[in-house]
Amino acid sequence: MFVFLVLFSQSFFIDQADVSSSCSLFFPADPGYTRNAINFLVFQAFLLYVHYMREHVERKTYTLRDQLKIQFKVTQKAQVTAPCIFA
Repeated sequence: MFVFLVLFSQSFFIDQADVSSSCSLFFPADPGYTRNAINFLVFQAFLLYVHYMREHVERKTYTLRDQLKIQFKVTQKAQVTAPCIFA
């Protein structure tokens, strides 16, 4: 006996053509196979989350590094062009 599971279905338009995509999964109703399939789906969701968080951290790091670079240049320019008050 097989179980049919529709994971998602969507339709969208590309250049005036209706394109539909769907994803489905056939798997036997065996408890061992079902457990493995669920573990695989949970693992894939975990990997997707880790990838998202890593991308988010990399974007924040890039922004902070860019701000630090700008601040460093401004500080260097201020030090070079600052009038000497002790001379």
